[in-house]
Amino acid sequence: MPAEIVSYVELKDVFPGRECSIAYLSECLSALPLDLVLEMCARANQITSGPSNLSLIERQRKLAGGILSPEALENLKNATRRSNAGDPHKVVLFSRAQLIELTRWALLLSDADAPPLGRPWNQEEKDMFVQAALICSWLFEARVRAVLEKNKEIDTLKNIALVVFRQALDAGSTGVDPWRVVGRGHKLFLEYLPKHLPDLDRQFMDATGLSPLEYMTAAGALVGMHLQLENTMIMTDATTLGHNTEYADVYRAYQNLQVWKTDDLRARWWRANRVPNTLNEIPGLSLRPLRDRPMIALSDGRGVIPDSILLADSVTVGSLFHLLSVRNENEVFGKFGDAFEEYAGDVLSKMFPVGTGLHQTLHRKVLYPDVDGQKFEIDACLDYVDQLVLLEAKAVFIPDKSVVECNEAAFRAELRKKYFYGERPVGVGQLARAIRSLANRAWRGLNPNAGLRLVYPVLVVHDRLLQEPFVTKFLADLLTAELGASRVYGAWQWQVYGFRFAPLTILTIDDLENLGSSPGIDFLDLLQSYSADVPKRNGSLHDYIASTERFRDELQINEMLANAARDFLADCVRRVFGREPRKK
Repeated sequence: MPAEIVSYVELKDVFPGRECSIAYLSECLSALPLDLVLEMCARANQITSGPSNLSLIERQRKLAGGILSPEALENLKNATRRSNAGDPHKVVLFSRAQLIELTRWALLLSDADAPPLGRPWNQEEKDMFVQAALICSWLFEARVRAVLEKNKEIDTLKNIALVVFRQALDAGSTGVDPWRVVGRGHKLFLEYLPKHLPDLDRQFMDATGLSPLEYMTAAGALVGMHLQLENTMIMTDATTLGHNTEYADVYRAYQNLQVWKTDDLRARWWRANRVPNTLNEIPGLSLRPLRDRPMIALSDGRGVIPDSILLADSVTVGSLFHLLSVRNENEVFGKFGDAFEEYAGDVLSKMFPVGTGLHQTLHRKVLYPDVDGQKFEIDACLDYVDQLVLLEAKAVFIPDKSVVECNEAAFRAELRKKYFYGERPVGVGQLARAIRSLANRAWRGLNPNAGLRLVYPVLVVHDRLLQEPFVTKFLADLLTAELGASRVYGAWQWQVYGFRFAPLTILTIDDLENLGSSPGIDFLDLLQSYSADVPKRNGSLHDYIASTERFRDELQINEMLANAARDFLADCVRRVFGREPRKK
């Protein structure tokens, strides 16, 4: 679906006269039991960004209708109504980042010793919760305002704000499917990674006390049950589930790795449990703790899952972090990158199967000489005789800190290091070398290339952050600058030594999987159209597909991967909990 244009709700819109401040946030949260706030943050986040057929605006209406008083609802409608047409804007009352931020502040400010309410919460308590959430939106936005206060250029503010706020909406606007994340994670961790880490079983056991299969089965049981529950993030008795089954010891060991105690998580997010007095004293929000352990234990024995996307990511990426106690970080993530490259190559092989004719389109792991004669490898090429698609796959991740602290310089530095040049050329740097080799006629790899007229460089990535417009343009500009290329007059192509190539295309693995199940979309036609229509790469391929009718209508979601995940997770639930998953 195309991205939806929204207005962000402010505290004054819904509660006129209330002040956005740390002091008032403390007043709101100190009046609420910690368990209640954690539970409601999780429930609201599940509706906001969990698996659902509801649109963004339908999710927001569901939340607003269930929690706001009639007076607050009327204030909201009045504040967001179009003055010239009388139609309400699409509004965002709750977002992922806001609710995770609220979870963090609740751990610091809410009453951890308060007994359970023992009754439905009243409207005054609901009002306190919503006001606290809207203040957390203001605090989240303060990071962008801080950039402006430092007299940065307006482009800096605009660029980093786009990244920050779109990440805040994430699933609500970009359609992340936790089922597919889990399905891919299962394949990568149990099928692909062992090929590249032959001693994975032993080392994972040393690090966790579990085999990879045991870990994935326990994780799959938790995720499988959670994703069945559209209206709740709470796993009833989640900290004791499975204790009466044959998987009791395994699931208990898994929980020890995955469940936070509130005191421990508070200490991880807040230094010395100190309440900040000013905005400058607030530490940047890191999502790493919830990637490490996606569940928080409540005082009554239940466990709350703050975010379904981080829960799904924990099945793969979270499992890698456990290995860091016994393996070098660069080695672990390097091997995961190798596994990802193989997985992406297999997706391409299904898209372009080996035929019976003389000409083969897909070639994997192609060696080519650089201009100095040194041999390099490109992950895959698509040979269309007079046109060539070069593909490099990279599974690295940008640290949260450079994004959430709104530090554009640090963010650019991380992008360059992870996707252009670290200790050697990577990603975009590898694509630049291949294009230079072709331009200098040093590469005679697939054919003599006498008739080759145009090359499309494509970077396939695991991290969804790279579909942000600022990122796509930044990396595309890095490629042309590295090559010293110039724009072809009157066209969207670039050239170096008279050799033409298209702007860089960033392709997320989610979109590659979907294209692999969309026979109505010709891949080369898509690259040509995207290059012609978005030559400056100030918009991602993901958004281009969503906003272009002829591609959007032909795009088929890769249900095979999601169905495989459902089958795997259902089997995990049966093994661990001894019952069938609850059906939606």
